[in-house]
Formats: sequence, structure tokens, C-alpha cells
Amino acid sequence: MPQVEKIKIFLASPSNAPKERKYLVEVIDEINRTIASSKGVMLEIIRSENARPGFGEDGQAVLNNQIGEMQQYELFVGIMWNRIGTPTQRAVSGTVEEFERAAESLQKEGQPDIWFYFRQSGAQLNTEKELEQRQKVLEFKRTLQGKALIREYSTPTKFRDNFREHISSWLGRRESKTLQPSGTYSLPENVDTQTDQSEEEIPKFINQITEEIEKGELKLLKKTSLFKKQQIMTDEIINHIKQCLLNKFNGEETKITEHLKNFLVKHKSELSNNYAAGNILNLLLKLDLEKDFSYFDLSDISIWEADLQKAILTGVDFSNSDLKNSSFSEPLGCIHSIAFNTDGSLFATGDAHGSIRVHKTESLELCIFNNERGNQIWSVAFGSNTQYPQMLAWGAEDGSVVVKRKSNNVIDSSSDNITFTNIYQGNEDRRILSVAFSPNGNIFAIGGDGNKAIKLVEINNNQKGALDATDVSCMTFIDDDFIASGSQHGEISLWHLKTKKQDKNIQNVHEGVVRCIAFNQNRRILASGGEDGKVKMFSIPTLNQLEFDSPQEITQVRTLAFSQDGNILAVGGIDKNLEGQSEHKIWLWEFKEGRWSRMGKLDNLNKDGHEHLIRSLAFCPNPNQRQLLISGGDGRTVKFWDINNTQCNQTLRGYANRIWSVAFSGDGKSFACGGEDNKIRLWNYHDRTHIPTYTLSKHTAWVWSVAFSPNAKILASGSEDNKIFLWQLKKQKWQYISELKGQHNKRVRCVAFNPSGDRLASAGNDKKVVLWDISNVKNPRLLQEFTQHSDRVLSLAFSPNGLYLASSSRDHTIRLIDIKTRNGQSNLGDHEHRHQDQVHSIAFSPDSDKLVSGGFDKKLKLWEVPSGNCIQTWTEYQKILSVAFHPTKQIVASAGDNHIITLWDISDANNSKPTIIKTLKGHKRAVESIAFSPDGKKLISCSQDQTIKFWEIDGKINTSIHTIELGKPYQGMNISGVSNLDRSQISALEELGASKYLNFPDV
Repeated sequence: MPQVEKIKIFLASPSNAPKERKYLVEVIDEINRTIASSKGVMLEIIRSENARPGFGEDGQAVLNNQIGEMQQYELFVGIMWNRIGTPTQRAVSGTVEEFERAAESLQKEGQPDIWFYFRQSGAQLNTEKELEQRQKVLEFKRTLQGKALIREYSTPTKFRDNFREHISSWLGRRESKTLQPSGTYSLPENVDTQTDQSEEEIPKFINQITEEIEKGELKLLKKTSLFKKQQIMTDEIINHIKQCLLNKFNGEETKITEHLKNFLVKHKSELSNNYAAGNILNLLLKLDLEKDFSYFDLSDISIWEADLQKAILTGVDFSNSDLKNSSFSEPLGCIHSIAFNTDGSLFATGDAHGSIRVHKTESLELCIFNNERGNQIWSVAFGSNTQYPQMLAWGAEDGSVVVKRKSNNVIDSSSDNITFTNIYQGNEDRRILSVAFSPNGNIFAIGGDGNKAIKLVEINNNQKGALDATDVSCMTFIDDDFIASGSQHGEISLWHLKTKKQDKNIQNVHEGVVRCIAFNQNRRILASGGEDGKVKMFSIPTLNQLEFDSPQEITQVRTLAFSQDGNILAVGGIDKNLEGQSEHKIWLWEFKEGRWSRMGKLDNLNKDGHEHLIRSLAFCPNPNQRQLLISGGDGRTVKFWDINNTQCNQTLRGYANRIWSVAFSGDGKSFACGGEDNKIRLWNYHDRTHIPTYTLSKHTAWVWSVAFSPNAKILASGSEDNKIFLWQLKKQKWQYISELKGQHNKRVRCVAFNPSGDRLASAGNDKKVVLWDISNVKNPRLLQEFTQHSDRVLSLAFSPNGLYLASSSRDHTIRLIDIKTRNGQSNLGDHEHRHQDQVHSIAFSPDSDKLVSGGFDKKLKLWEVPSGNCIQTWTEYQKILSVAFHPTKQIVASAGDNHIITLWDISDANNSKPTIIKTLKGHKRAVESIAFSPDGKKLISCSQDQTIKFWEIDGKINTSIHTIELGKPYQGMNISGVSNLDRSQISALEELGASKYLNFPDV
């Protein structure tokens, strides 16, 4: 049995960091279960509480004796927030004394390495003693310069994520002892700086970089790309570079920033045909020194290997510059689907903006960009048969289905001239959620909503057939004769293609939607994942369920994939951390010794994990790249993972900011919107400017809903981060006031105020409607929780008379709550008259007698309140996303996924279909939210096209009278005459605001 080396780690901190200490122990345990064993080591954490109590007045001395000499530890980890701790006879606190012992040992014996973490978030310091403690922490931190590696973090979970990455990187380099902060080095003349540096050379490399920067020289910075594909610059090394520069510039970041920026101005003549400018920009960004380069002159130079995806580049002049291998943000929406072609040389993505992208796997070069209809793409797939060796297909929200073939059969990897032409195009009257090719490429399957939900197309002759499935959410071929499907109702079915009959069926496999299925050809196993957080496995062809360890911490499974050899299963989903917050992770299992064993979580060992929902995973089928896993989701990112070392090696970042909600204030003076960039923006209505008056930035995920109180002094917001915030207008300035805590554990989809403004309702994906008392906005309290809906709640509305609260849901129902009795009422209407799909939006009439609803069944319904009778039903010819009642007239507005807003006259109750007053056209993508102005003269709308538009209600004008476009990140960027950008890159930059035809004056 191989010998395991024990590595001792000492943890020191005062008493006010209990969560951090708990997280650190959990990380150590996880490292021991995963990567430590492969390195032949075991980590042992020693804390002061491990020591036994002793007698005598000097308790710290007793602890010191039991803890032993610091030289036995390889790593010392200190944590502090606002307390320095209790004084000892030798130091300002026990933690400080432990540090001083470690520092002395490091100087004499060469270990332990010393890391000190400081929490930067605010705290209430109300007493002189608390203020004194905080001051001592700051003084101690200043004394650490050059003695320890100093790190900062904002929350306990951020500490956990940072520590996971740091300890993982440290283990990978520990044998060579290359990263000791106290060392000084020189770079040997024979080092080839064009290639990767060995671990022994990295400290010398760091030392020469910092000396060059200090002296204002451009030698090594010209010769090599410091950040090429992140081969050298791990976060650990970046932190060391920053620490060395701080030591050289008296600890002042502003001096480092100005010094580096001066290279781009004073040394411009030296910045051609070398890596210097790219390195300087990367250093400014990677060291968190500068990200705003607005209106900077970067013309007529070489900017090689610069990663500018996180830089603010508004108005930057890149004219005539060489941008070889530099990367920028792309107009990338939320990634719904990822697929590799047969040999893994290409991968395709489909996103929420209706864009199809095809990249070359090796170079990540964008070679195809398609956005024909602008509707959400839910599924992409590659296929191959003898007639068409390269086929690409996709299915969309609007029912469109496209199959293309590559125009020539050989992919020339040296050329970007890859084109596809149509061989099949369909328009289904339903949402398409899944497309797939049979293994031989002769059958193409289309799955989606409704009955007869799987259509089969024979590629070579376009003959069609259908399977009697219902509401299909996902599909995968088993072989050329069988296909498996998962439904939106929790069942899995196996279908025989020749007979077009159901071969096997299991109901209630998952509670709720079956989000994903995948087939393991080598082991003849079908895996499924659902909204219930379960992963299940079944043998093929029997569909007998197999034993599988599905983790309890997963709350939703959104995607899964098997590796090409069938030995690895990757699962993307949501779990809850110790603080109850949603986190988006990728779990790995390995088939070993006849069973599936957990390997760990990719994201846990790399801070560059997903911050938003993970929707798609795909393993590369190329045998030489079997370790490559690609992931994508709602963060507008595509990530490239090496599962062997659990590292994210590359990230494609995109920009988009769909606007989900818009609201008028009751006095008509202001309006607000919430969107995909996590921000709330407010404008003064009459200013008509693109620049918001206020921007509120406390949410950490998409803002789904905003609502003003009737007096216009309180604003409520609901978010993807499961939080509800209240904001208050004080002294003409909006500011955060409180959070409504504890009731929602999933997305908060909607918030609404009652007419008197002392109650707020909230609802979302956890199926709950919650009523809050906010008469004291600083201390809101729960009144009641309602749980009658069986699926996520999509809309809320209080009746203007304050008697009722209505809610609508994906379960096709609308419910009324009597506010006085707080009793849930029966569903509006009987089964015959209800919507046949999710009810996305509801609104009360001004007199509270009627309620209008719009759904994904493309129906608008007018209901009588409180009898619940359906008065009218009419068709809108698009899925309805938002409805609104005019404040004084019998007019209803509706908007939906076909980009159109319609005004309806409903004054004649006997008319089976209300009259269209006018149709408002101008949005380019789905219209998410509409609202009438309080005086009824205007309508405001927001859209997935990232604009807010204003419309006149009266008169014949049906185009918008004013448009606000939320700023594009590259607005005004000059790319005239640039070199080493291909056509696709230039098109992407232009879509985000850049221009090839700008000539800026000197700035």
C-alpha cells in the first residue's frame, strides 16, 4: 500500500470568524477525498481549539506548548475581520502571537508558508472597544507587508471559494517550493521565454517582470505573452506579482496603475510587433488595478494576446492596431444548448437571443454566426450520414426547426470559410425543446410541447412521422431503432421507431420536469436529471432502475453528459451552501470497480466557476481531447474544463442585457426597469435621456420584477438570487432600506404592492405566494404564505379596491386570495375554460370587476371577479408575456414573443373578439413587460432586445415616440484599419457598438 505523506496546516483566527473556520475544515475534507489522494498526501488541520485546556494564568503559553513548534507546519492560515482578539503576555492577541511564531520559523527554517485572509465587508461597530479592535486589525495588516501573502474577501462563501483554489494550486506546486514570498531571484539568460516556464523558473520570472515594471524597461514584456492561455499566470502567481509591486511602490495601487498606463502613452513607439501592450493591459486587468479604458488611445500599436473580455472599452481608439489573438466580449446570450460535431473539431451553441454559433474547438475561432429569427434556441445538434457527412440542426421557442448541411465535406482547419446550406426547414405550432439525429444520421427527431410531441423526419427523402408523446422536454437516441424521451410531467419513455409505438414507459420518475437525459452507449445506461434535484440511471432496454448515489445537496439538475468512453458522468445543477444561497456546480462521477463513484465538483476547486444557471454540458468526442468538457448557461459564458486537473482553462464571455420588468411610479414622475445585468435603473420620466437618474446594484443575479408603492416612495425588487429588496426615496435619492428574508428558496419572479402600500406580495419558482406587512419598511414581517399552485408562479396583481390578490402560474391556473379572510379561492373558471398552457401575466381592471390574463396558449381571457366566470376568450397569435389594463378606459394591452404590442377595445362584452385599436411595432425581440402611464396617455414597454420604448395611446401613430437603449459596451469603439481580426470577430464587435468607419480626434 503506497505511503501517504501527512501535511500539517495551522489555522489561527479570533472568535468572530466561525463560518470561515467551518468552511476551511470542509474544504480540507473535500481536498482529502479528491485530489490529495492522487498526490499521495493527506492534509491535517490544527486549530487552537484542538489543544487541551491547561492550568495557569498564561493560557496562550499552554496552547503554544501543545501546538508545538511552527516548523512542523507547512502552511499557516490566518483569518481576521473586525477583531484582533484577546491580548497575551507577549503579543496584542493570541492570533498575532501565533503569526509571529510562524514568521520566525519561516525566516529560520523556511516554513510554514503564511497566508492571511482579511474580510472586507462592513460591520456595525458601535462601541469604543469595537472601534479599537478594528483599528488594531488594520495596524496589524500593515505590518504583514512582505511577511505573508495577504488576501481579501467579502463574504464567508467567497473565502471558501478562494481558499479552495489557493490550496489546490499550492498542492500542485508544493514539492518545488517555488512561491516563498521572501525570496529574491534572477532570470538566467538561457531561459526560453517564448515557451512555458518550469515551476523552478517561475519565481525568477516574477522577479524580473516586477523589476522591469519598476525601472520602466520593456525587455521580457516584449518577448513573451505572460498570460497566453493562462499557462503560467495562475491566481497564486498573480497575487505574488501584485504583492511584489506593492512592496516596490510603497503599497499604493494608484501608483502601480499610473506607472503601467504610462507605458501605453510614453513608450508608444516601442509597442509594435511585440507583446508589451498586451501584457500591460492584461496586468492592469488581472491585478484588479484598472478595467475602465474608456476613450483611451490604443491606435497604431500591436496588442497581442490581450484578454479584454472584462475591460470597459467605450470609445477606445484601436484604429490601425494589430489585435492578434486578443479576445473581446461577444454578443452572447444565455447558452441553452452545446453540441460537438462527430469528430470534435467543431462545437455549436444555441442561445436565448436566437443566435447559433459554430466555433473551431482547437482555436475557438468563430466560423459561423446565425440569427435568422431572433427566437430563443433551446437545442442544437450535429449529425452525419453517408449523403451529408456534416449536418447541423436547431429548434427554437417559436417552433422553427432548421437542418443544414456543410457545403463541402472536408473541414479546412486553416480557413474560416465554413458554410452550411439548408436541407430541411419546418415551422411547428409549438415550442421546440429538443432536436437529435440518429446514430446513422438518417432520422432527425424534433421534440417539444403538446401532443404528438415527437416528429420524425427521414433526412434523405423528407418523409415525416410522429410519436404519440406528450410535452417532451428532452430526447436521446439509443440506436437507429429506438429513442428515449423525458417529459415535462416527470415520465421517461422508450419508443420503437419502426412501429412508432411506445416500448417502455415509467411515470413519476421525477417530481416535475425531466430536464435532461443522456445515453451511455458503452454501458447501455440511460441517465436522467430533473427539477427535483435527482439523478437516476436505468438499464437499456429494460428501463430497470439502477443503484446510483444522487447527492442530497443538489436541488435542481439541469443538464448531464457522459464522456465518450462512458467512464465519466458530468451533472450540472444547483445546490445550496451553508448560508442557504444557490450555487451552480458541475458534479463528476467515475465508473470504477463496477460502480459509479463521486469524483468531486469542478467548480469547487476553481473560482472561475459558473455564477448562474448551468444549462448545457458536452464532452469532446475526439479521443485525444477526451478530458475536455464544455459548459454553458445563464451567465452568458461558455467554459472549457480539463476534468483531469479540475481547471477551467478558457472562458468565452458575452454581453447581453435583456430587460425583464418595467414599472411606472404612481405619480407618473419616474419609471424603473430590472434586467439581466443584476441592476435596477430609474429615470425621471420627462427627462427622456438614455442615462438613468439612479442605478441600484445590490442584487447578485437577474432582477425579474420591480414595483413602486402607490406613494412612489418605496420600490420593491425580486431577483434570481431568491431575494426581495426594498428601496426608499430619501432626500431625493434612492437607497437600500431592507430585505424580506427567509421565505423564498428559488427565483423571485414577481412582486406587487397593495393599493394602500402597507402590504407586499411576492412569488416565484418555489410555487409560493407570500404576503408581507411592510408598514415598517425597516422591519418587514411575514403575514402569510399560500401554496395552492402546483408549479412556479409567474404573475401577481392586487385588485385596485384592495380586496383580492390574484396569482397565475405555469400550472395553467389563476387563483384569487381574499385579503380580508386570507383564504385561497378556487381556480378561476372550470377546466374547459382555463388556459391550456402557462398563464404568464394577469391584470385587474380599474374598477376591480374584471381581470385579464394572457398565456403561452396564445389566448387572452377576460374574467369576472369574484365569480370567476370567463367572459371572453380571444386569440392573440403570439405567446403572451405581459398584459395591462388602461387606468381609465376599457382598453387592454398585450405583448409577447412575436415582438408586437396590441391594444384591444373590450367595451363590448357581447363581442366574442374585442376590436384591435392599434398594433405597436418596433421591438426586435420578445416584449417582456408593458405598463400604462398613470394618466393613460402613454404605454411603456421593455424587451429582450435590450430597449425600453414609449408609445402614444391615442392617435394613429403606431411606432415608438422614444427609445432608450441600454448602453452597448463597445459604443464608439474605433476599429478602422485593424489587423488580425476575422470577419466574425468584426461583426461581433460591431453588434456591440464598434465601428470600422470612425475617425476620432485626439482625446
